[in-house]
Amino acid sequence: MIFKGLKTKFFQLLILSFVAISAQAQYCPASFSGGSDTYAIDRVRFKGIDNTTNVRSVDGYGDFTSINTSISCGEVVNLTVNVGTTAGNYARVWIDWNDDKTWATNERVNLTQVGNTAVYTATITVPPTAASTGRMRITYCDGGYVGACYNGTDSNWGETEDYTLNFSPSVDMSVVGASVVQNNTNAVSRNATNQEMIGINVETTGCSKPWYVKSISFKDGDSDDLPRDVSNAKLFYTSNSGSFATGNNVGGIAPNTTYTITGVESNVPALAEGNNWFWLTYNIRGTATLDEFVDAEVDEIILSNGTSDLTITPTNANPIGKRQVINAYCSGEYTNTFLNDRIDTVTFGNISNKNGARADNGYSDFTTSDIDTVTSGSFKTLNVKGITSSVIFNGAGESYWLYAYFDWNRDGAFDEENEKFFIAEIPGNINLLGKIDFDESIEVYIPGEVVPGFTRMRIRLFDQFSEHYEACEEDVTRGETEDYGIYICGGATVNSNTWFCAGDVANLVATDFGSNTIEWQMSDSVSTNWSTIATGPTASNTTEKTTFYRAKLNNASCPTSYSDVISFSVPKVLSIQANPSAICKDDTTTIDITYNYQNVFQETVETGAVIPDGTATYGFPGEEFISTIDLSAAGILPNLNDYYSIDSVCLNVTHTNLADLRAYLVHPASGKRVLLFDEDDLDGLDLVNTCFGPMATDV
Repeated sequence: MIFKGLKTKFFQLLILSFVAISAQAQYCPASFSGGSDTYAIDRVRFKGIDNTTNVRSVDGYGDFTSINTSISCGEVVNLTVNVGTTAGNYARVWIDWNDDKTWATNERVNLTQVGNTAVYTATITVPPTAASTGRMRITYCDGGYVGACYNGTDSNWGETEDYTLNFSPSVDMSVVGASVVQNNTNAVSRNATNQEMIGINVETTGCSKPWYVKSISFKDGDSDDLPRDVSNAKLFYTSNSGSFATGNNVGGIAPNTTYTITGVESNVPALAEGNNWFWLTYNIRGTATLDEFVDAEVDEIILSNGTSDLTITPTNANPIGKRQVINAYCSGEYTNTFLNDRIDTVTFGNISNKNGARADNGYSDFTTSDIDTVTSGSFKTLNVKGITSSVIFNGAGESYWLYAYFDWNRDGAFDEENEKFFIAEIPGNINLLGKIDFDESIEVYIPGEVVPGFTRMRIRLFDQFSEHYEACEEDVTRGETEDYGIYICGGATVNSNTWFCAGDVANLVATDFGSNTIEWQMSDSVSTNWSTIATGPTASNTTEKTTFYRAKLNNASCPTSYSDVISFSVPKVLSIQANPSAICKDDTTTIDITYNYQNVFQETVETGAVIPDGTATYGFPGEEFISTIDLSAAGILPNLNDYYSIDSVCLNVTHTNLADLRAYLVHPASGKRVLLFDEDDLDGLDLVNTCFGPMATDV
């Protein structure tokens, strides 16, 4: 009975086990009825899987489920499939993420053929819903995309292969933080679109219950006037790639000094585990102000996981760097692709570019990679090397012309007479068919009247059929154009009011300073003792004595330079002398005031009854000038003799700066002088009925 009972239980367990196995879901079979090795899947690479067969499986199905690899939630994996022909056929992959043994449409990805090759690729992102194990099925067919369960009943040729994927257990996503980078600080042209400004990386761990970005708020950073210079700000997403790209636009807005890009989650519904890179770009207005800077700074990032929101402030939210607005220029393209009509090497100061190749359209832009600085009023050597085709035309070798163009006035064109330089004619040679090497140099003069800042040098090689040899000439058949960056280093024009008394204010103004920043300096000796008093295009300073001012021009691309010196001449009174011929009661006499200017380049002088007040003349440092003032003598008896003496002298004197004056009483016979007051005695107030008594000092 015991044995019988055990046997019965064993039978029952066996039946139950059989029923369970019979009910377990199975993957559908797949096959192709026809096809040679030409239509085989030759090689599959997917993370740890690298399976090469080079032959077509029997019935067009290869079971490689014994080959597996492990992948993690949120991981991005590249799938590469090599096939037996370069013909444009169809490759597709299914991955059973939830391991339900069926192939859903959201588990399917079409592969893309790489050019005209036998290689197909796709990028796979592991979703947070992935189970512990799943199957990957790849199909390749000549007649179009087929289903995962295609059984080969028609005339399509191809193959199906299966592999096993192991999914690592997932954990809930958490946000580690965010950071900001600014990789591109090159100048940016007017009318340029999608110009890289900053990159924002949101870093996460875990994959389940993912976070997504709702919005990112920005500030204008170190921009001069962002709304004036930028028409649109856009946000792009590159997933875990830290390389700038503009393929996936996830939002945008017309920027202001502060602005927010919203609705990001509609384009990026979930962040991936690890790095999530977003890129802010600007569209530059055609009317953007030349030399102004555009910049960006991240204020805050708002995320959500569907249940709660999270606000984070990135580290390094305003990275060092900004981009300067420069001119946009005309095209220098050509209509022919002759590779043997080209510029190989350009040498100009710090520019030494050996390119040795020609772009298909004949135009190369090196303005951000090859830059030289020049100074107005100087010469610099330009050397250009290259080759030309020696083509027979009308019984002779075809000639070429070589020109250089410089936008000295920085107006975005090369249309001024002094901006075009003929370098050389390269004559053809009927005896040298194939190519002719050239090596030509000229001396380039940088004019004195240039606008400081970033500009452009253009080198153009023309064939002899060009009409005008102009920088912007179109429909040129053969040749090449190369553009280079030039930074013009120069001064600024400085101005101010020109004549001063002590205590007046010097109002300083700088113009035409380009991209330089201005630092105002002052000195009392011209050559030494310069000190900074202000920064910016304008400044004001109270001037107590003869003073010299200049603008120091600062520019990271140029050596330090200075503007011309402005001198402010405050007059110095040397003496005041009365006319001894009329000093009796009710007579009128005169006082001569002698003064000069010290260490100045420009004087302002007016002779007459008042101290000079602004009429400009030119003199020399230390040159003396005299102004005569009429005074009425009152209270002095006629026929003054030895029994009488002057007890006091009373004066009424009004002057803008009384501290500049000195007064004496002079004896009519001996010429002996008595000092009444000098500049050290007065506190700057006018003298109203002020009397000087017997204690006045002899001089």
